[in-house]
Amino acid sequence: VLISGVFMINLCLHTLDFNLLVIRRMEQISYSIFCFAPSVQMKFALRMLNAPKPKYTKYIDIISILTSLFSQTPFLFKGFHFYPWGTMSESGVVVILFSINGFVAILTSIIALKKNYEKASMGAKLVVFALSLGGVLLLGNLPATKGIPIYPLGSLQFIPGILIAIGIAVMEGKCFLFKR
Repeated sequence: VLISGVFMINLCLHTLDFNLLVIRRMEQISYSIFCFAPSVQMKFALRMLNAPKPKYTKYIDIISILTSLFSQTPFLFKGFHFYPWGTMSESGVVVILFSINGFVAILTSIIALKKNYEKASMGAKLVVFALSLGGVLLLGNLPATKGIPIYPLGSLQFIPGILIAIGIAVMEGKCFLFKR
């Protein structure tokens, strides 16, 4: 939740009336935390499903650490793109590496959900689906960060957030929408 909150703050930075250099530094700080999202969210999804961690999990962790460290360099973003809906930072190699890492983590979570679908609780299924959806929406930001004028789907992170809250409520038996 903390990592997603950091990303939501990052989304709001370009709406602030700050100098672009100040916004860039604030983005770098938020990305130093956000780069751990693939690792943390994948492990959370696997834990929700009581699924074993694949052997390559350590590589996702290493890439998360590296992207976090390199987020403080000019390799995170290169410039800015200006669109009718707002300003987007132009992604650099760190964002691309982060996106590939996130894609592998999402795919791992989806495969684990498919393998454990029958034995997983309704709440766990919903939480893992929401985490995967959030990752896919974030990947939808890439076109705009590369200069393609497509609205950044990552701005819709409230949808997976709501689904995660419902999934946890279902697991706790406190949701009127689903009964155990």
